[in-house]
Formats: sequence, structure tokens, C-alpha cells
Amino acid sequence: MLERYAIDQIMDPAEWQQLNSTLAAITPAGLEDTQVVNIIIGDVRKAASAVVKEARKLDFSAHLLTAQLEGEAREVGRVVAALAKDAPAGTCLVLGGETTVTVRGAGKGGRNQELALAAGISIAGAENIVIASFATDGEDGPTDAAGALVTGETIPAAQKAGLDPHVYLHNNDSYTFFNALAQHTIQSHLLKPGRTGTNVNDIVLALKYAGQPS
Repeated sequence: MLERYAIDQIMDPAEWQQLNSTLAAITPAGLEDTQVVNIIIGDVRKAASAVVKEARKLDFSAHLLTAQLEGEAREVGRVVAALAKDAPAGTCLVLGGETTVTVRGAGKGGRNQELALAAGISIAGAENIVIASFATDGEDGPTDAAGALVTGETIPAAQKAGLDPHVYLHNNDSYTFFNALAQHTIQSHLLKPGRTGTNVNDIVLALKYAGQPS
């Protein structure tokens, strides 16, 4: 059954062996095809750990800070920004979990986009920092984006274009903000991978480059 969906080809070999051992231990002899055994093979900790693994391949000193992230999105964004500014060059900080948004305005956005906007405000002008927040299922709120990415240049560019990020944040209008910003820059800050079909909460990462990112 598992081979049918090529699970064995995408899982870590050690985890695949452990999964098979678990199945053998809990599956009664003669289990019929119509009977179902549910085993969780993926969660937010695994997703966040995979990000850490990839970051280390890129020579970052990567650290998983938590897989139980929660709280008000904009406040978490400010905390992540503070951690990024204080981190040594060459660091990647990863957090997994799911924040919430207290809706105060009538704007359009999602928790990850709001987190990114708040983080962007906090790192405005900072050099060599990138912060991204995204939903693993590819959907963030009632939008077509999974989340957003910001750098220290994001907010200065917005202000130069006449956009006040504080107004958009106050109105829970992060999606509109990033779309408006895209009209004035050559880069899109919204992350749009499409639906992934798998939801294991959200991933937030902060990169502190040793030099100017390419």
C-alpha cells in the first residue's frame, strides 16, 4: 500500500525502516485490505527539520527554535525580526507552528502575510536579513498566497512608493499591501506555490546572510 504512493521514495531511509517496523508490530496477521491503520508520518516538526537540513546544505548555521509556535501573528513577526537582527551572520532560524490574527480591519490577508508585514516593519533598513512565513498547504487566509517574504529593503521601497505599511497592518490588509508593492518593484513578496495537498501548519524562517544576498 505504501509503495503504491511511492512513500518509500520520498521518506528518509531510516524513517522508512522504522515505519515498516512499526507497521509490523501493530498490524495483526491477516489484516484485510478494508481495514485501516492510521500512522502519522509527517508533522510540523518534520517539515521544520527538513528546512534546517536544507539550510545547512547551503552552509547556514541553522537552528530549529520551536515546532510549537503560536500567538498573535504581528507580535510573533516582531519577535522573529528581533531574533534575526541579533543573530550572527550566516544564521538560519526556523520556527514551526501556527499563529492567529485578531481581525480589526476590513482588509485581505492571512496570518503568514501579516506576520511577514510586521517583521518587515521591524527590520526596515537592516542589511542581509530575509524573513519568510508560509503555510505548508499553500493557502494563507482567503488568498492565493501561502505567505510572504520580506527583507530590510521591503518597507523603505514601499514608503518610497507612497505606501504606509502601518496603515495596511492596522487594517489586516497585508495581501493588498504586497500586491500594491509589486506594482512598484520588480520582485513579488508574495509566495504562491499553489496548493500542496498537505497541511502540517506553518513555517517561519529568518536568514542572516554573511554578505549581500544574490
